Amino acid sequence: MRDTLDGRVLCGGEDEDIADAAERDALIPAKLRTLQRKLGDLLPQIDTRPELVWSGSFGETTTGLPLIGKVRHRKGCWAVLGFGGNGTLFARIAADIISTALAGGEDVDADLFALPG
Repeated sequence: MRDTLDGRVLCGGEDEDIADAAERDALIPAKLRTLQRKLGDLLPQIDTRPELVWSGSFGETTTGLPLIGKVRHRKGCWAVLGFGGNGTLFARIAADIISTALAGGEDVDADLFALPG
């Protein structure tokens, strides 16, 4: 969870290994109740009624590492894919790799995350 600039709380979790979107979305009411209870336990002074509720899917590679690199045949286009649940960490790594490349350098870790082909 985290707070927002306008004083709200963004809370999530309760991940499931489900590929079917309809099956995943059917779990929203129960997941919402669980998250409200947990948030209320952590921060009993706040109103835990949600303004928005959603679910989504994680895209993840078999290695658990994202794919970061230039898209062939698309000038100036870069792809940053497959973060799974580690977007904050890998976004920083992607920013380092791409900004170094745009400045004419080569990040020492770029090959670890290279797009296939």
